[in-house]
Amino acid sequence: MNKQEYLNELKYRLKNLPEPEIEKSLAFYAEIIDDRIEEGADEESAVAGLASPEAAAKEILADMPLGSIVRGGAKQVKKRMGGKPLLVVLAVIGSPIWLTLLLAAAIVLFSVAIVLAALWASLFICAAAVFGAGLLCLVQAAAEFSVGNPPLGVFSVGAALVLVSAVILLWKPLAGLGRLLLKAARLWIRKIKRLFVNRRAV
Repeated sequence: MNKQEYLNELKYRLKNLPEPEIEKSLAFYAEIIDDRIEEGADEESAVAGLASPEAAAKEILADMPLGSIVRGGAKQVKKRMGGKPLLVVLAVIGSPIWLTLLLAAAIVLFSVAIVLAALWASLFICAAAVFGAGLLCLVQAAAEFSVGNPPLGVFSVGAALVLVSAVILLWKPLAGLGRLLLKAARLWIRKIKRLFVNRRAV
């Protein structure tokens, strides 16, 4: 695949984006290819070193703001219906139904993403709270020893050790679970974006 074929394929897969965004992405990949050619690679080798147009398009769409995708998709629909007034009328009449369903699906998916992100945040908030409780127990222990109450001081030190040790021991599993929840939230956000993107474009 040469440079022009690669860029043409990428442009087709990004057709649901606004034109400025498409041109910006094409210019970025064209510059990468040109840089590799200047370094001594031939055109086909320079292109072969890139991600496939399909993978590149998926990455671009994943990073693109949802508003840009919606605007680009609306522009594509308008362009396709330009010479078909009947289709435009039907689309307008049916919009209360299909637009409501589309927005409802997007809201549900977005809500799931928010819940996953909230769970991720709550894990670390809970860990911080337990660790803080352990530190407070140490302060309590120091206060008990200073007023001549060793039994309660020893108990406070033990409680502090248990709480802080629990956080240290569980930190790695909690961090792994947190990363998993954050990744799941990002996947849900991508699913929301794909509601507004023609499947053939990716």
